Amino acid sequence: MSCSGLSCVITGFQRLSKEGIVDSSSGGGKSWTDRTTSLKNVRLDFDLQCVDILHWFTATFAGITSTSDGGQTWIQDPNPSLPNANYFALHCFSASDCLAVGRTDQTSSGSSADNHGVVIATHDVGRTWTTSLIAGPSTLLSIISCISAEACWVGGDTYIASAKTVPSGLVYGTTDGGITWTSETPPVNTGIISQLTCIQPSPCFALSENSAVPNSGSLSISLPDNGNHWSSLALPVYGFMPSAIECSDPFHCVLVGQLSRVNGLANPYGGPDAMIFVTSDAGSHWSSSTSL
Repeated sequence: MSCSGLSCVITGFQRLSKEGIVDSSSGGGKSWTDRTTSLKNVRLDFDLQCVDILHWFTATFAGITSTSDGGQTWIQDPNPSLPNANYFALHCFSASDCLAVGRTDQTSSGSSADNHGVVIATHDVGRTWTTSLIAGPSTLLSIISCISAEACWVGGDTYIASAKTVPSGLVYGTTDGGITWTSETPPVNTGIISQLTCIQPSPCFALSENSAVPNSGSLSISLPDNGNHWSSLALPVYGFMPSAIECSDPFHCVLVGQLSRVNGLANPYGGPDAMIFVTSDAGSHWSSSTSL
């Protein structure tokens, strides 16, 4: 779901047919209108951006789909240089300017090395998209976080199926709106990055799996004065798998997740598995808020 003021849009897909669903509300959710008519063959289960009451963008396996008339008509936005790409997330700075992340889909070749994480950009309301970044082989980019039209970070993972390697985290950053990207270095044992949360003016937090400890998570932080260096933060408790982090300012954040069965052992702390933690010092210390 994405909202702009009282205008909200929700997307999904039919469980059996896998066809896309789009509903919109202009009254803050009091009533909804089906906007799926022209999207019968597009599965919509990834990211959605509602820029304003008229302009919406969705990331799909078939590319980027957009509307400029509040969902009455939709177009499949092309990127001629990447005809076989899947997209998982996007960020729009205005109705004209957006970035989207995904991967080239060449799995028919039988080699994951033919898949590359990609970032694409539009500056004309989605009429055309250009390739902003192509990452290395066997990569996927699935998340994006921006603090301005110039400063953004994208994340994902590297996985070599033939070598049966454990996926490792991947982060790129830009300070010029996607013209150039810099490869950044997550901490050792950072697995698949599931969320990036960047706060103006700093820092950035990354949630990921721990590639060295099955069924366990990790939390990382990056500060501007460290350049492209990321540091590990201690998890609130052992065996905690973080699932989401939100911050109201650079110091105050809420972290949610659950205690996992590390090394096959049950929750060693007893009580509920789902937990909430808060920090007032950018993750240096965490305190338990409540359990679910």
